[in-house]
Amino acid sequence: MVFSYYAIFGAFPHSGPANGFNEVILVRGAGLNVANTTFCHLNKTEIAPVTISETLIECPMTLPDKDPLITGYVDLGLNFDGFFNDFGQFYYYTQIDFGVIEPTYGPNEGEGEIYFTGENFREDFQGVEIGCKLGDAIGQGEITGPNSIKCVVEEMQLVEEGEGLVVKLALNSYSWVGGAQGDILYRPYGITNIQPSSGPYDGFTDVRISGKGFNAEYAEKGRCRFGTESNFAIIEADVLDYSQMICRSPEEFMLPEGADQLFSVPFSIAFGEEEFKPYTLGTHRYRFYTDPRLEQAIPEEVRIGKFAEIYVYAYEDTPFFERKSHFTLLFLKILNHVIFVALPSRNGDLTGVLCNFEEFGTSMGMYINETTVMCVTPHVQGRPEDYGRETVQVTVAMNGQDFSEANSDAYVTFVGTGGGAGIIKILMFILLLALLILAIIYLCMNMAARPKRQSDAAYTANDDLF
Repeated sequence: MVFSYYAIFGAFPHSGPANGFNEVILVRGAGLNVANTTFCHLNKTEIAPVTISETLIECPMTLPDKDPLITGYVDLGLNFDGFFNDFGQFYYYTQIDFGVIEPTYGPNEGEGEIYFTGENFREDFQGVEIGCKLGDAIGQGEITGPNSIKCVVEEMQLVEEGEGLVVKLALNSYSWVGGAQGDILYRPYGITNIQPSSGPYDGFTDVRISGKGFNAEYAEKGRCRFGTESNFAIIEADVLDYSQMICRSPEEFMLPEGADQLFSVPFSIAFGEEEFKPYTLGTHRYRFYTDPRLEQAIPEEVRIGKFAEIYVYAYEDTPFFERKSHFTLLFLKILNHVIFVALPSRNGDLTGVLCNFEEFGTSMGMYINETTVMCVTPHVQGRPEDYGRETVQVTVAMNGQDFSEANSDAYVTFVGTGGGAGIIKILMFILLLALLILAIIYLCMNMAARPKRQSDAAYTANDDLF
């Protein structure tokens, strides 16, 4: 004995265009292909389904002999193996059309408003579900005037340069129509990453925004917003190309109530006009922090050519802080060489803590605790014998970018095997080489400018001239 079951969840849409002869009404459920007989019930008439599958039955939206100009309500149901399922009333409306949208660009995630101008817009019937469709993303619409619909799509895909999302509109969020004069395209903009995602509270950090949609046509309107709608700073953006732009973090951002100078705020961008709610609303945040003041570095001396760990200590009143990174950094020491292994993590900056040793370069650092960061000695150009003793200031960038010399009392001496003038010798060599090149250029220019010597022989006129 075989037992079969089915479940009918409901029908969609609940309204449609009066001339929708090529459209269908979707009946969703489970086990829908087990019935011996299945009929769609439309305007008190039974008609065969267009298709039947296990989870979906497609019923014709209109009867073949329906007058395409008549609007109004009809009964809708499904006769499934002799059992009638009543879906209530279905409404026929006159199909809409539109020709203009404003604006034609906006945030790919957020509350950006799009206004449609067209004809036959209405919402005075049961079963109306106004919607707009941008690419594959669907948003909810509402009537704002006799010939105007406002629609908001909260999330949509980004597109490549020169492309756009095809815009469509429907009173039932299903029977889509495009622009009356052809396809209308919408160009979204959005963020994929910001780097760095943190910076000193004093501001002036150049934040690079990666994304898409930074179109040259409206690049001059680009701006970044640090903060919430009630507490924010707006900074003009420098658009580099379609996928890159830079904003500088604000100076003296207003502290949230009860917060110290270590806090994070939402980060968003915009190009459109304020009236259309143009700012992106995603998960990107920017973190402000107080630059740690460095007290000392231990050991105070390191040998050039050998790997060493240097521990940098901060004053207690300006501690280090643990920061989230896209990578977990591991230090492996093999045969006196250091190898960095970056394991992916889920949030934070792409760049970790960096340590700077002036002319000797930059190296990776690791947060140990609130008073300690461990740095490794950078790779030094040249040989140990090229250097003597060189003392340099140590600075640390918690965001991998902003080093503050004014906040560091830490120094390290690099010790080579030379006579103490290695770097001076190198600089003198470079200077002499530059002077030699300039002398050669000057000589060549003088030779090129010297006039040619005229012949001492008497001038003899050509006989042909007489």
